[in-house]
Amino acid sequence: MARRYYTSYRRLARLKGPCVKETISYKNIIRNLPQIEISKLSNGLTIGTQGRASAHATLGLYVNAGPRYESAEEHGITHFFEHIAFQSTKTRSKTELRSAMSSAGAYFNSFTTREMTVYFTQCLSPDVPQILGILFECIFNNKLEYTIIEAQKHILSLEIQEYEKNYSDILFDYLHMSAFQGTPLEQSVLGPCDNVTTFNSKLLSRILYQRFTPRNMVVTAIGGVEHNEIVELSNKYLSKMVHVERDEVAQCRYTGADLRYRNDDQPMAHVAVAMEGPSYCHADYNVMTLAKEVVGGWDKAQLGGLAHGSSVARAASHNICDSYKSFYLAYKDTALWGAYFVGSRLGLDDMVSVLQYEWMNLCNMITEEQLDRAKNQLKTKWLSTSESTVRTSHRVGRSLLYRGCHLPVFKGIDVIENITVQDVKSVCYKYLYDKCPVVAATGPTETLTDYARLRSGTYWLRL
Repeated sequence: MARRYYTSYRRLARLKGPCVKETISYKNIIRNLPQIEISKLSNGLTIGTQGRASAHATLGLYVNAGPRYESAEEHGITHFFEHIAFQSTKTRSKTELRSAMSSAGAYFNSFTTREMTVYFTQCLSPDVPQILGILFECIFNNKLEYTIIEAQKHILSLEIQEYEKNYSDILFDYLHMSAFQGTPLEQSVLGPCDNVTTFNSKLLSRILYQRFTPRNMVVTAIGGVEHNEIVELSNKYLSKMVHVERDEVAQCRYTGADLRYRNDDQPMAHVAVAMEGPSYCHADYNVMTLAKEVVGGWDKAQLGGLAHGSSVARAASHNICDSYKSFYLAYKDTALWGAYFVGSRLGLDDMVSVLQYEWMNLCNMITEEQLDRAKNQLKTKWLSTSESTVRTSHRVGRSLLYRGCHLPVFKGIDVIENITVQDVKSVCYKYLYDKCPVVAATGPTETLTDYARLRSGTYWLRL
């Protein structure tokens, strides 16, 4: 058997030559990937595409819309339109629209964040013109039918009730309410039930007219697509749209605060502790993304907690908590950088101490070994993301919407590899050291660290 393998290898070597003997660097592979092509229509609409040798494609529309741009009366309207968008249009009934979608085998979806709403679809490459036309028709030529609006109000009310049972989602709403109190960014995506009952076609039409405008939107197409074809289709459907000037969005103000909802009936406590970080558009964004990877994440389902590369995970595996994860919620002009953990009432104080020690370690004593591990994790995530047309579409759409440009993956990896230990120390010192944290907690929280002690844990005394 061994001889047979040996002979096969020698034959392969004669056929392939250098291809067998030389190891191809992943950097060379990603540098040769198709690049993102960007165009802008005369009305300000931005279009970004990446053509691939693929039989399918992901098409997306990214809009500067969401709770951050909503008044108190409008709160929740952007998410509500998600429920209306794929129901009917002015030229197709609900049945006809569903038939057109299903006959092409396309998958339509949408989601809304605090400052962006996204509508995207996956389809076969030959069907791109048809599906992109349906996507645009659903959004910009929607019938806003009364019966559908009333039916979706009831569905959304039930969704809000179910949402309030999700401890994790509610906790992050509490975190934003504390950190950005008195500013639009404190508003949740779903909005209150009282608002849902007042939504109507007139309000929806106004929101679409004011916010779904060319300069506030990005169209993406990733996969088996041609850039010029996408530009022509976008021009065909959206060139007559005009930009509507609107009031400037209010700047968000960060406030160090503490919000705890003690509920001893919950089986576990859910806690989030965060600091204000650099925005998505800031030069320090990549460094803080790398710092997040140093802290990492862990849960009891993972094996090898005691041998984990992260010191926080090693400590957490001693029954301090059930799970934890670091997070970095970056917005246009601000961010929340921190950690979320779930645990029993007896380990909350210890877990906070472990996290704060690691944060101070980032500011003062991070090692090359820790940094290299974090770099490898981050590069792996970016490379795996780049293989998915959906994830690539979301990354390109957000980047073009927020920054007006896109950084290729290979350049992003070069940036990460050039970050030094001193870079991490200085940037983390700027955002984490001796700063006021924001805390949100729900569940049996009686042993959670007092805010005064939390604040004092953001610096180390030196002699």
